[in-house]
Amino acid sequence: MIAHIQDNFLTDETCFNLINFFKKNKKLQKDFRDTSVIKITDIDEFQDLLANINNYFSKTEVEIDWIEIVKWPPNSFQELHNDTASDKTVLSSICYLNDDYSGGQTFFEEGTIFTPKKRRMLFFDGMYYKHGVTKVKNKNRYTLAAWYKKK
Repeated sequence: MIAHIQDNFLTDETCFNLINFFKKNKKLQKDFRDTSVIKITDIDEFQDLLANINNYFSKTEVEIDWIEIVKWPPNSFQELHNDTASDKTVLSSICYLNDDYSGGQTFFEEGTIFTPKKRRMLFFDGMYYKHGVTKVKNKNRYTLAAWYKKK
């Protein structure tokens, strides 16, 4: 299995709040390739969200290493790659915060393609499985990207 899918992982309200936080905090945004990111790992207002995500893994040996909101503007994409997050990374995830754009599918080298669906979380071993993002068209794509380490 390449990825584990969990639909309705976040609420509509949480997705809305994450996107709005991103839009309102330009000073926190960092450019990364053709995207913009805000690392939220240490931001107080998101500690309950991080605790809920970590609780999802309560019976496992992993926890969040770091997590960020990512804005993918039109024409942004990512070629096939392996995550080189950190030497502690054991798992990656992507949660789609919106789906009112076209393109922006997450794809894997062996041919699996995931169409974005708001509130859907994909968990996968990004260090092992090569993955990418098809070109985003017509509107911004927002995701919550996370990398996990052993407890």
